[in-house]
Amino acid sequence: MASPPEHVDAAMMQINEIVETMETEHDRRALLKLLQEFVEEEEVDIDAKRPHRDTIEDIREFVRDLVPVSGEVSDEKVNLPTTGDFADFTAKNSMHVDSFLYDEAKMDELVEEGVLSFHYCDNCGSKRIRPLMLHSHSLPVDAMDFLFDFMLTEEECQGKALLDVGSRTGIMLYYAALYRNNLKSIAGVELSQQFCDVQTKTLEKFYMKDKVDIICGDAFKAPALDRLKSSDILIFNNVFQFFHDEDAQKAAWAQVQEHAKPGAVIISVPSLEHTFEQLGMQLDAKWLKVVPVEYPSYASDEAKMVFMYRVRTEEEVARAAPKKIIKKVVKKPASKKTEAKAEDETKCVKCDE
Repeated sequence: MASPPEHVDAAMMQINEIVETMETEHDRRALLKLLQEFVEEEEVDIDAKRPHRDTIEDIREFVRDLVPVSGEVSDEKVNLPTTGDFADFTAKNSMHVDSFLYDEAKMDELVEEGVLSFHYCDNCGSKRIRPLMLHSHSLPVDAMDFLFDFMLTEEECQGKALLDVGSRTGIMLYYAALYRNNLKSIAGVELSQQFCDVQTKTLEKFYMKDKVDIICGDAFKAPALDRLKSSDILIFNNVFQFFHDEDAQKAAWAQVQEHAKPGAVIISVPSLEHTFEQLGMQLDAKWLKVVPVEYPSYASDEAKMVFMYRVRTEEEVARAAPKKIIKKVVKKPASKKTEAKAEDETKCVKCDE
């Protein structure tokens, strides 16, 4: 099991220091009771904010039975990165585990049952000796909660059309259908027919089929492209890096920049700045602006990898454009040869117009 985050360790140390300064057992019990009441109040607030937590857990269990433990399906084309953060990942030394379907406790259970192993032999490939490097194409539950608590709020989603590009098992779609009834529409586009089937079965099982559209195909071809052009919220959860080579990734982002509507919100994991840097590209500040989000102290590392942007409108692009520098030209006494051409007017020092 992973150790607690640093801020949790620091808080525990501070509490222990306070307890040690207390002289009586009565005072110590009073402090612990106060902390317990605080925790109980927080749990009530969370339950009120997330009334569908039990349904989400049921969905996780249902989808786990529909896909392999690896979370990858046979008609999915995986292309491990050769550069950037995951350049040292290979089919031999790495493994995909869907972090939404399998949290750490569930993975530990699978290891104990012998279903999963986090090690491999560097010689024969047996997963026993060296630790595997894990990666996931999904957000864990706490990061999903954070996304809908702090970014895709009810106010942000009001009357909007949401599109999840590369929807895979459909986790983003289920959250949107359960927690944001005020969305105008919810859709997912996915290349894998097997994942589209998983989404269909899950939506039918949990009575959400009439709330979500599934588009099985290429995001940059009709009919998905029309949906991309018209959507107000676009979600890209590391959608290209593990499935396309660098040239194809660059082409994909160029398509997004060309077709995303002005004013649309883009949710990206990881940040687009980091994604573009890995591809040797530079994010065009005239295209997007960062939407600042205040990450709470309890936000997990995965939650802090979720970023929000807004596509600039034409008016914003115009306002952001550099202004021409206008300079008054001081007329000097003209000679007889140039007197006819001399004019008293203002000129732009950049374009001489």
